[in-house]
Amino acid sequence: YKKFSDELPSYNGTASKTPVLTTDHKNVDLNNRKASMNGTEMEEVKINIVDGKTVQEEFPEYNETDVPFREKVRRKVEHIIFRLFTVVLIITDCILLIVDIAIVDKPNEQEIFDILALSFVSFFVLEVCVRIYAHTPQAFFKNIYNTIDFIIIAISFALNVIAFIVDIAGPAKLFVLGRIIRVIVLIRLIRVFYTEPHNIRKGARNVVSENKRRYRDGEFDIDLTYVTKNVLAMSFPSSGRMAVYRNNIKEVAKFFDTRHGSEHFKVYNMCSEKGYDTSYFHGRVGRYPIDDHNVPTLQQMLDFVRDVENFLNAHENNVIAVHCKGGKGRTGTMICAWLVYSGQFSTAQEALDFFADQRTDKTVSDKFQGVETPSQSRYVEYFTTVVNELNAEIPLKVELNLLEIKIHGIKTVGNGDGSDLNCQIQIDRKTVFNLDFHYCTNCVIKQDIEKDVLSVTPRNCPPLIGDVRLKFNSRNKSVPKAYEKCAFYFWFNTSFIEKNSNSLRIHRNDLDNPHKQKTWNIYGDNFAVELFFKRN
Repeated sequence: YKKFSDELPSYNGTASKTPVLTTDHKNVDLNNRKASMNGTEMEEVKINIVDGKTVQEEFPEYNETDVPFREKVRRKVEHIIFRLFTVVLIITDCILLIVDIAIVDKPNEQEIFDILALSFVSFFVLEVCVRIYAHTPQAFFKNIYNTIDFIIIAISFALNVIAFIVDIAGPAKLFVLGRIIRVIVLIRLIRVFYTEPHNIRKGARNVVSENKRRYRDGEFDIDLTYVTKNVLAMSFPSSGRMAVYRNNIKEVAKFFDTRHGSEHFKVYNMCSEKGYDTSYFHGRVGRYPIDDHNVPTLQQMLDFVRDVENFLNAHENNVIAVHCKGGKGRTGTMICAWLVYSGQFSTAQEALDFFADQRTDKTVSDKFQGVETPSQSRYVEYFTTVVNELNAEIPLKVELNLLEIKIHGIKTVGNGDGSDLNCQIQIDRKTVFNLDFHYCTNCVIKQDIEKDVLSVTPRNCPPLIGDVRLKFNSRNKSVPKAYEKCAFYFWFNTSFIEKNSNSLRIHRNDLDNPHKQKTWNIYGDNFAVELFFKRN
């Protein structure tokens, strides 16, 4: 089996100016930001060739224009509903078999049970044949669960046929032999307790991962995507109950050990909410805690990309895997930072589009599986500025006094006058100030009904500096609460507020939560939050 890091294709998307992605990020020039491979500039190509085959021929799961019939069949037989239906049939079959053994004691009463048993086992034979076709025999029998399943079904079918022949054509004295055979056929209960739970777990994981691109071969089926040849995105490596529907940490560890070698991979955990036993990954786990649906600090982003650079440069076969919970938002934010830092893309939008395209399996559905939270995209933009214009140096912190908050398009939100809202201000993830618009706590409220604008003047608000979040909560039940269980929120960094305007206006589409189209019956197209500052 060829090492995947040597084979996996470069991006074959539709974005303009798409470079070939390289495993060698040595000598990256942050000024001209041209990625290099073995000392030469990379050429612009659209299809990568692997051993004489195109990307789609070598890796069918990466072909988003044509879904083979075999792949469609695989998705059907692996769907959790079909697997649960199969389990019900197995249990029903076993119950009938036990009833047959326990109650039926005359040859002439046996025929109905024989017909039922043959019907059930014929379905199981058909089902396993379809799975063999869907996976291909080579891939199917590589999996120990599939192999055991096949053996049990084959033995059950043979014994059922023998029992049927004995009962129909054999003399009465062979009736006892038929009963013994039926007892042996109970081995199919192994499917209920051993092989089918594995298939159900696989179906559950497919449901949870939705249309995120997965790594599949005969041995592994993991929510894991090769974003580039040496950068992987995946969901949380879990244990216990969570492993039923997310990546099993033991399976993930085995994947890296067998596909990339125990010395040539490093895992990065972006979850602030949970960790795991890092010994599964030989202790090579980088931790950059970020809250779900929130942003990393610029320093975290810079520390991350420098650590990735050091590890990838240490050996040509090294790969990294980044994960959060679902392997999408926080994971994508940090991977996009790396794509920009390493010179593979010159703009944040190119990197964001590329990650989304790689992570999304459009043959399953068109649901977006990239960086969705606007604040996260904003921080990729910030980091791109740091790399392109500041030579990868974090800018000096700027201290700003918050003079006024204006909320445009307020009349369709909650009470329509802002009286249901309160605002929490955080600096570096710590709450420093609270405002309540109904009770005028720490603020003065003024509404311009004609212009549909609510003006809020804070009182005694501490200076804002660095990474700042404004989180707006609503007491009105008609206002949808999504991420952070609030109405809307957003992050910004004070160092990126333009000196000329000393203001920041964030439109509905760039606010976290109102960016979702399903909320637009509440948040109109004119909805926006505008902040005004004074520099110290």
